[in-house]
Amino acid sequence: MTRLTQILSLALGSALLTGTAAAQDAQSADLDALLACRTIEQDSARLACMDARLEELAGAIESRSIAVVDRERVRAVERDGFGLSMPGLGGLTEVFRGGSEPEEAETLEDGTEIVYDDSGAIDEMRNVPVEVYETTRTGDLRITLANGQVWQQIDTTRVRVPRSQRSDLRADIRGGALGSHFMTLSYGGRAFRARRIQ
Repeated sequence: MTRLTQILSLALGSALLTGTAAAQDAQSADLDALLACRTIEQDSARLACMDARLEELAGAIESRSIAVVDRERVRAVERDGFGLSMPGLGGLTEVFRGGSEPEEAETLEDGTEIVYDDSGAIDEMRNVPVEVYETTRTGDLRITLANGQVWQQIDTTRVRVPRSQRSDLRADIRGGALGSHFMTLSYGGRAFRARRIQ
């Protein structure tokens, strides 16, 4: 029963995801069939039903026709991809947003605060540690964040961070219209338009 309990909790606490709607419907039916086994009153029949459905589910996972993805892994992908155009990610993350109240914010270990919009998508990243602050030859800023993201200033806003403020510099980044983003640095300067380049 231990294996059964582990697989059931994994299946119930995760999403079963594939690339097509037809495959998603089939997998939903597979999961529904597995869960339906719980309604069988006779112990031996219920166990036989669950064993059969679990073998089908395990086979689908092993053949990679079903991928089991936990919510935290999807959240990490969303955070890593913030600022990049990732059109395929929307469908994946939508699975976790349906049917539950969206989170408003979460704070990571490094102090970064992730703010979500009403749909559950990332709207802002606040208080992100800055690893490298540099000015390009054209006078624009290039900011490398501690999370590995690299952002480039794309407007003419004059931003100068005093040297004394650069050691513990942090950035706030919020989404704007049409996929644009605005960055503000913690020393209290003006917001400037920025594009994620890496």
